[in-house]
Amino acid sequence: MGSCPAPLPSGAVEPPEKCTDQINYGADPRSNAEINIIGEQTGICPEPIRP
Repeated sequence: MGSCPAPLPSGAVEPPEKCTDQINYGADPRSNAEINIIGEQTGICPEPIRP
């Protein structure tokens, strides 16, 4: 059986789209999955990391 996802922190709003669909992370060294998980967990898309 699957488990329910962890609840969002109070005041956080789930992003309507994946972060990688909203922001260009082309130069970011993190994977798309890592970036999107941060957005899901915090409710805010992280700033891209630039080299």
